[in-house]
Amino acid sequence: MLVEEFMTPMNLTQSALAQATGVQRKHVNEQCNNRRNATAATTLILARVFGTSPDFWLNVQRRNDL
Repeated sequence: MLVEEFMTPMNLTQSALAQATGVQRKHVNEQCNNRRNATAATTLILARVFGTSPDFWLNVQRRNDL
């Protein structure tokens, strides 16, 4: 979801997202490849960067978990 719906349409690289969010590129890479769960802190950061709500990202994580 993160890559397909947000990063690709915005031509946003993992490095650029890492810089925009202030987290390590490794963290972004793991998130993009579904190897890291979205924590509460992550959802707040993604909501700020992409103009969504934290609940949106929590729901994405919940659907992914199911």
